[in-house]
Amino acid sequence: MSKKNKIYSVTITDDSGKLRGEVNNHADNSIFEFDPLTALCDLLDPSVFREDMGRLPKTHKAHPFFMGREYKGEDVFMKEYRFTTMLYALSNLKNIIVEKKSFSLSELEIAKQVFDLKFSYKIEFKEKNILYEWGYKTNPINGERVYEYHYLPIEYHFDFNWDELFAEYKDNAHMFSYSCYNEQDIIFSVLHYLILNKYKFRKCGHCGKYFATKTDKFIYCNRKSPYKGYGIFSGFEHLECEQAVRNIRQEIRRDKKRIDEDICALDRENNTNESFAFSDKCNKYEVEMDKHFTVDNLKGYEKLLVDCREQAGISKGCVKASLSTKA
Repeated sequence: MSKKNKIYSVTITDDSGKLRGEVNNHADNSIFEFDPLTALCDLLDPSVFREDMGRLPKTHKAHPFFMGREYKGEDVFMKEYRFTTMLYALSNLKNIIVEKKSFSLSELEIAKQVFDLKFSYKIEFKEKNILYEWGYKTNPINGERVYEYHYLPIEYHFDFNWDELFAEYKDNAHMFSYSCYNEQDIIFSVLHYLILNKYKFRKCGHCGKYFATKTDKFIYCNRKSPYKGYGIFSGFEHLECEQAVRNIRQEIRRDKKRIDEDICALDRENNTNESFAFSDKCNKYEVEMDKHFTVDNLKGYEKLLVDCREQAGISKGCVKASLSTKA
């Protein structure tokens, strides 16, 4: 297919801070949605390779990103394709996300030359539909249905300054529409949007995956938590990372309190001080976690509580033995 023929459309909308991405493949009219804040970071590994699918560009058409799904594999690049254009593009994308954390428009212009990117875009802002206000249900010219709001091109009469433009339209939702001609165009069109809107990349303090954010106050991404507990700490995978951390920490605090109460009861009964040893072990994990409650840190803390409960013989609130006797 000629590069002159648009084969993909990428649309990214921001309505009151809620981003939504959509890719339309014009070859088969398939459409899928993606999260602009995490989609690029989930493309770091092209290891969905299958021998019968041929070269890497074809492989990437079956990548979860292009199928509207999140990729959950390992961050390992396929050696068989280390010299292909697509993998080179992804390798550079990985460097941008992991090492540089941000990218400039001037750097993107160079990348467009390196990867022969052809994407173009337009921006529109959400406005009240005057026909709707006048009582029309259909457009008298084209017969299309009239909605209360619609997106219109920029009407801007001041200096051509990006910050001033968005200050002028700060109360309006906006939509970027990209015309793309290959998979590389799709990837870098999303990067273009993030750069233009001053996003940078950081690692989630829970799942450890990268995501785009405008401010460092966001520690966690909006992916679902990968946390799988040891039994009583399970069932958090349906929650986004930040909420999962809150719930897991709450369960850990409750379990710590139950164990501590039982050990303290044992100390009073036997005139021992095992509760201090238990507290010291917990404090070491709490200091280690500091501000970021990663999956590994939380699992380590939970495992400590499981082991302490077993060592103390605690079952359903009953104390059967001392910590020191089995430590």
